[in-house]
Amino acid sequence: MPRKLTKLLAGSLLLLGCGAAAAFGPVRSAGDAAPPMIPVAAEGVDCAKLDVTVAVGGVFDEIKCSRMGSGGFGGESVQIDRAEIVAKSLLSHMFLMHDHGGPRTYMQRQTPRSLLEESVDFDVPGSWESLESSNDFDINTFFGKFGSAQLSCFAFVRYAGHVSHSIGYQNRVFGVYCEATGRDTPLSAARIDEVTSKIKADFF
Repeated sequence: MPRKLTKLLAGSLLLLGCGAAAAFGPVRSAGDAAPPMIPVAAEGVDCAKLDVTVAVGGVFDEIKCSRMGSGGFGGESVQIDRAEIVAKSLLSHMFLMHDHGGPRTYMQRQTPRSLLEESVDFDVPGSWESLESSNDFDINTFFGKFGSAQLSCFAFVRYAGHVSHSIGYQNRVFGVYCEATGRDTPLSAARIDEVTSKIKADFF
């Protein structure tokens, strides 16, 4: 993947990893909205030690992982642990995040678009479309633009671990995948299924 493209996508990951409200919300503690999250520096970790894994082969050639640890909300009881996975090949790049809510913390369901659109600054306006779920992930496709190059992308999210007596979940796995297809068409459902099938977690 061209260095310029990688750097631009990495910039979008940085936005998502710094506790932007769009990337975390809505997060709740005992039914109340949480104040902005205090970001925690990420540290590189062995991918095999994460609760979510991405398989190498067929789609991705290289995978790197990091963990942000537990981030608080201004002294409140709300806690989020975040792990991040970067998976790539010559023509594709994926950023995946796993948020795990601590005690008294849960995340309400959102579509991939509502969760990520404000944090993704390389999307082509008006290109977002809904798609039926893929391997139990909710999917929104869109096009990304980098200079004169256009990429076919999709955003994804999957929730797990419903918190009893609430409308939220303890786990949220979400992110963005982009691929240089050489065509001005969205990624096929079969290709999206192939990519999402690489994402595994024991709590699914």
